[in-house]
Amino acid sequence: MNSAKDHIGKKKMRQASNRSKPVGKKLELAKARNLVGVVLCFLGMGISDAIAQSMAIFPSCGKPGDSIEICGSGWAEPVPPCDYWFLLNGTEVAPRQPDGLFGPPNTFFTIPDIPPGNYPVLTELRLTKGGALIQAKQKTLEVVDKTEQPLSAALEDGDHAIRITYDPDKACFNECTAIYFIQTRNTRRILDDGTNEHLPYNEAPHFWDNGGEIEATFVNDVAVDRVYSGQVPYYGIPPGAAQVGSKVPIGPSQPAWLYDRPQRPDSVYADNVNTIKINFEVNVFCGAGEMAGRWLGSRMTWMWSRDEGLDPETRGTVTIGAIEDGQPTGAFTAALDKWIELQPGLIPGNPRFDLPESPFEQCSNGL
Repeated sequence: MNSAKDHIGKKKMRQASNRSKPVGKKLELAKARNLVGVVLCFLGMGISDAIAQSMAIFPSCGKPGDSIEICGSGWAEPVPPCDYWFLLNGTEVAPRQPDGLFGPPNTFFTIPDIPPGNYPVLTELRLTKGGALIQAKQKTLEVVDKTEQPLSAALEDGDHAIRITYDPDKACFNECTAIYFIQTRNTRRILDDGTNEHLPYNEAPHFWDNGGEIEATFVNDVAVDRVYSGQVPYYGIPPGAAQVGSKVPIGPSQPAWLYDRPQRPDSVYADNVNTIKINFEVNVFCGAGEMAGRWLGSRMTWMWSRDEGLDPETRGTVTIGAIEDGQPTGAFTAALDKWIELQPGLIPGNPRFDLPESPFEQCSNGL
């Protein structure tokens, strides 16, 4: 998503405003009209709206050139027309946004070339005519000279297993009380002639219980990597092969981790199959807190592979792929959408699952 362009023409607007300032009785009349407009705005928003007013910035830190989202919820929808102003350290950094039918504040700006430090990000709701202030909220943006990657991976048990860790203390956000991993798998079989194709779960000898239902969750050979009976798409939850992470404004953070150790014995290799490979994509998701409903901007790939005829106790080889900033791939999101679509009817008695949504209206779902 492209960042909003910097506000243009502020100086000319100020000059035009100075030239048109009323004097004497005209000044008093203008002030009175402005006051009436402010009263009408407050009458239009109501007490409950004022209490519910909120603002968020995503992420809450970054380096010059990074894109920052401003969004919110519960702001007034006043009459007469008003505009949102977006300021970083007192300077407008995004175009003004009309209120009313355009909804609560939602925009992006690019961090300018400024020194590291903490800077106020202010959203103001002002009358379009006259500029009287109606509402305002402020957050703090930490500008840094570089950002660290919160996601890491390490081989365990030789190179037969992997542990993936997400350290929220290295991440640019204030609060997420439930940090989860979602992992997809693409299971492949390499034939003796070199053909590389999907390895089904309902075809002997690689036949699993409920293999047909498992196969139904695949989209273009990719599926969410969950046990058949799982009620949520989060890897290893209920806890066992994973730990839920958290980050709160006050108090210690809790890293999230997952552990995986795939295995395929010789008995599941067909006569013409030489190698079984599984390609994985891992993304990090916030399920609760200020960041709820958002991908946390880190993803990675890894692979497990085993040739037929190895020692049955050998679990194959794990290879760590790319660890990078970014959002889930299209193949990943298609598989997750399919899993959510099928979940209520796939396993009798399982409740419907929906990914948590952002508590802020009109906020995007990713960083």
